[in-house]
Amino acid sequence: MPLKFGLVPNTLKSQSGKYLAVPSDNQSYNLEDIIEIMIQRGSTVTKAEALAVIEEYHGAIENLINNGHTVNTELFSISGSIKGSFETHNEPYSPDKHLVQINIKAGNRLKACCETIKPQKIMLKTRQPTIKHLVNHIKNETGNNLSAGHIITIKGKYLKFDESDQQQGVFFTCNQSTKVRATNIIKNKPSELMLIVPDKLEKGKYQLEIRTIIYRTKSIRICKCDILIS
Repeated sequence: MPLKFGLVPNTLKSQSGKYLAVPSDNQSYNLEDIIEIMIQRGSTVTKAEALAVIEEYHGAIENLINNGHTVNTELFSISGSIKGSFETHNEPYSPDKHLVQINIKAGNRLKACCETIKPQKIMLKTRQPTIKHLVNHIKNETGNNLSAGHIITIKGKYLKFDESDQQQGVFFTCNQSTKVRATNIIKNKPSELMLIVPDKLEKGKYQLEIRTIIYRTKSIRICKCDILIS
């Protein structure tokens, strides 16, 4: 399988170029998955035996690192280091100023994989707020027929917004001349919004509009759906 990647705008001052590669849509495997692959390849070791041996292997490495040693294998090198500066030659280690870190570097066998991995460029999926359905709690109905002053729930994806930003939020628009922002927000979650429909809305056809800046993006993204205020 190839290493799939997409391009995103470069926002790092330390990197030149307009775009950077970001791995995407690549499968993730855990320890049990790896053991299953071992067994499928004809290993005579059972799953239970493999789990026991690997646990002993991990425990031995953990013990060495806990005692300040460096571990070198064909796959990786693990060592400890200390982050933070010391003002004098006699200054001791202090948890308030200094931090122990673990450094992991690829070993020769992993480095060799760089020569055999085949990158594949893909188009990244745009994260976009999405409305799946609306619930009117007063009428106990699911649908797009709402009423002013009623509590509603909006279910979907990437719905959460910054309530302090007046450009973000849930808006009710009519004929492009009326735009009312909901101010009574009860719940503000990525997959669920709960709010009170503004009292000032008159009966008629509207568009419910959600405007939000999704995490790690900079511009406002919008989703809309047609509703009826009755």
